[in-house]
Amino acid sequence: MARMTGGQALVKSLRNNGIDTIFGLPGVQMDATFNALYDEGNAIRVIHSRHEQGAAYMAFGYAHATGRVGAYAVVPGPGLLNTTAALATAYGCNTPVLAVAGQIPSTTKGRGLGQLHEIPDQLALIRGLTKSAESIDHPSDAPRAVNEAFRQLASGRPRPVEVEMPWDVMASEAKLGAELGYKVHKVKARPFEDPIAQAEAITAVAPPDFRIWVDSNWTWGSVGRAAEFARKLSNFQHYFGVESPVQRESVEAYRQLKPETPLKVAEHIPADPMPFINQGLLDALVVGGPLGKTTVQQALMAEATGVPLWIEHSIITGVAQVFQAHQSRYSTVFIHY
Repeated sequence: MARMTGGQALVKSLRNNGIDTIFGLPGVQMDATFNALYDEGNAIRVIHSRHEQGAAYMAFGYAHATGRVGAYAVVPGPGLLNTTAALATAYGCNTPVLAVAGQIPSTTKGRGLGQLHEIPDQLALIRGLTKSAESIDHPSDAPRAVNEAFRQLASGRPRPVEVEMPWDVMASEAKLGAELGYKVHKVKARPFEDPIAQAEAITAVAPPDFRIWVDSNWTWGSVGRAAEFARKLSNFQHYFGVESPVQRESVEAYRQLKPETPLKVAEHIPADPMPFINQGLLDALVVGGPLGKTTVQQALMAEATGVPLWIEHSIITGVAQVFQAHQSRYSTVFIHY
């Protein structure tokens, strides 16, 4: 699986939203993004200005002349502040301009350590001049943040928006589920959250090819209650499996549940998995954590028994953490085998 830097994720997200021209002035805090722009070849035309204000006004003029979003990229602090006259003009003229800004390293923000181009609370300052502004604090969050920026540009009154990314995040790498094509998402479902209402909210916005396995973490109580939840969730087209619906080590509970649910049933590998496997009580075994020797051994067991592994959560890929799965509409998702 190819890895992607924050700068690459940002540039890919710009391309996916139709950006083919960007005005800008490079600087050390933007190196990873301009490297990614270079790697894109002619897919995105980069027009270099002599000053940040020029880059922003060119984006403003481009938006007026073409009717499309005008985008520019500059370094943080003084670089971004140099563009505020153009941003204010775009705000007053209802012009769709996208500002892409760098930021000091994420570990030093707000600490007043005198980082190059550091200013107090850059995001709060720029929010006063734009319709929306957001910091991208992990490479895997770039698609969501950029998509939201374009949603703001395309809805309501057109006005400028900004996204910014810390220097270290631009250079860091992650494997992005959206770019790698993963379409399976694990969702935590607790009785106090109402799993059925949660499913209604998710399926209302999920794309047709999005698939969901639901994890109760043994909180659904009795076999009867677990079976009722599973039957209701099976009515939602995106839902295909349930993890940990009843007490983990109880062969009897799974024996009672299995014929009562149309969903595939999965569980973390029990201390003694063979009774579950021999009686056909599990459709899959769930594996979490870093890939390594243990996972290889589990895979060999799965191959020998014919019970597949479902590999969950981030596996140190930066795709997403388990508890970020709740009601998410974006396909920064979990790996499913």
